[in-house]
Parts: sequence; C-alpha cells; structure tokens
Amino acid sequence: MRPGRTAVVTGDPDPRVGAAGTDAARPAELEQLLRLAGSLEVGMDAGAFRRALAEHLQPLLGGRAVRLTPGADDARQAGGASGEPSGAAAPRRGDGGWFTFPLVAGDALVGTLDVAHAAASGRARPLSRRERGLLELAAPLLARAISNAQRFRRAQRRSAVDDLTGCMAISRGMELIGIELRRARRYARPVALLFIDLDRFKQINDRCGHALGDAALRAVGAALKSALRGSDVCCRCGGDEFVVLLPETPLEGARHVAESLRRRLARLAVARPEGAIRVTASVGVAAARPGELDGEGLVARADAAMYRAKRAGRNAVRVWS
Repeated sequence: MRPGRTAVVTGDPDPRVGAAGTDAARPAELEQLLRLAGSLEVGMDAGAFRRALAEHLQPLLGGRAVRLTPGADDARQAGGASGEPSGAAAPRRGDGGWFTFPLVAGDALVGTLDVAHAAASGRARPLSRRERGLLELAAPLLARAISNAQRFRRAQRRSAVDDLTGCMAISRGMELIGIELRRARRYARPVALLFIDLDRFKQINDRCGHALGDAALRAVGAALKSALRGSDVCCRCGGDEFVVLLPETPLEGARHVAESLRRRLARLAVARPEGAIRVTASVGVAAARPGELDGEGLVARADAAMYRAKRAGRNAVRVWS
C-alpha cells in the first residue's frame, strides 16, 4: 500500500469524546469490528484495505464514505508513548468535508483515516458518540495493519536486493525476466540478456582476503548499475556472477552494451597499500527467441556464451548464435 495524500481538516475536536463513547457499541457492531480485524492481512495493498473498510466499517457509520491514507514507510514521529501498541488522535473537522483521524502505531504516525461529514442520506451531521466510539476501536486495528504492511514491504525489498552489491537478487531477477519475456511476446519486442563472470576472482579472495574481494564486488555492482538504463535489470547470481536483462534491445545492441560494460570493468581499480587490484570480466550475450517464455533457457544460452569468452582468453565478449 503506497503513501498518498490526505485531507487535513481543521477545527476543534469535540471535547465530549472519550472512553465512554466506546460503551455504546452493540454486540453486533463489535462482531463487525472483529470481522474487520480478521480481514486485515500482512500483505494487503491499498485496494484490499479499501474493500475491507467498505465491507466492515462503512456500514457501522451510516454509510459515510471512509478512506484510509497510509503514510510513508519512514513514518514521522507522532509523540506517543514508546511501546504503546497503536491508536488515533482526536479527529478534527473543517470545511474539507471529512473528519480526519491520525493513526499512530507505537510512536509513529502511520497514516490517517478520513470519515465523510455526510451520511448515506447526503446530509452532513456530526459523528455520534457511538460512531466515535467505534472509530476509537477501529483505529488501533488499522494502525497496526498499516504498520505490519509497511514492515512486510521493507522485508520484501531487502530480500529482493543483494546487500553487498546493491544489485537485484537473482530470485527476483528471474521473476522480472519472465515478466519481460511475456511482454516481449505480446508486443513482438526484442529482449536480450548478458551473463557476466569476473575473471579469476577466486585469486583475489585467496591472495588479498575476502574484505578486499567484497570491496571489488561492491565496485563492480556500482559500475554496472551506473552504466545501465533505468529499464535494465542487473542481478547478482551469487559469487562473482551477474546477469543483466536488457528490454527493448536486439542482439547487436546488446553486444555493444556488453563491450561497453567489459571496458568499464577493466578500468576499475580497487585500492590497497600494495597496489590497486584490477578486475576484468568475461561476458556472454544472448537474445530471446520470438515468442520465447523460458527465462532459464535464455540465461543458460548467455551463460554458455560467457564460457566461450573464457576459452577465448577472458576479458572478452561472445554472442550466442
């Protein structure tokens, strides 16, 4: 669920709102709130949140429109007590047509819940004590759900990126290769792929240590990413191997990209007191066949072309044909 805009409604909160408002909730309404809680899942997107609110919360509010606006994943501090599970500050009302409830999880503002002034009849009216009480119960559920969704997305992003090089993890990369092959087949567009293997990299680790080897891999990852287009995808396969997906690129264009990357890597120098370490790479190039959907087959052909570059003396580019 992505962060979005919310109406900031001004005005004085109703001083009569308090914990006593929750006492007016009827058993059927509490059951509906339990169903709302049960519908909130960790991996929900914005659409799923909207459907849950429309099904379980909106009927409790006389048909008033409701909207949920999640905050950014790096939510601002809200000034709440640390360790407090979640909650909502008092709503504010103004000319925007909405009551706005800031949602707080722990001490972070994670989003807002907006409730329309107008009920299903179309007439604007204040929130009743019963409605306020229901929203006070619903707000912690929503705040916790947003917070969990944000943590889930952060974990997904971490698993999709190689921590050392900043390149995409190959597991996610293979998913994107499959997506791009399907798009290419649908629109009859070219796709190419590079398989890059650093030459004699094990010797760097053995002679200079893994710390310097890691520094070299970081430099390689940065060099590859800086040289590629935003639409290209660079993945680390593990060890010293990388795969680069080149959408909208025919075979000859991919060969030029491979040569440019090979030259760029050959200019890399990883500093050390005894003298800089140089890195070179062997690169294999393959193009997707018309209508091809086999991402593993495409990678295997580029890999085979890379081995031809190794046999040709390394620091070279070879094309599968």
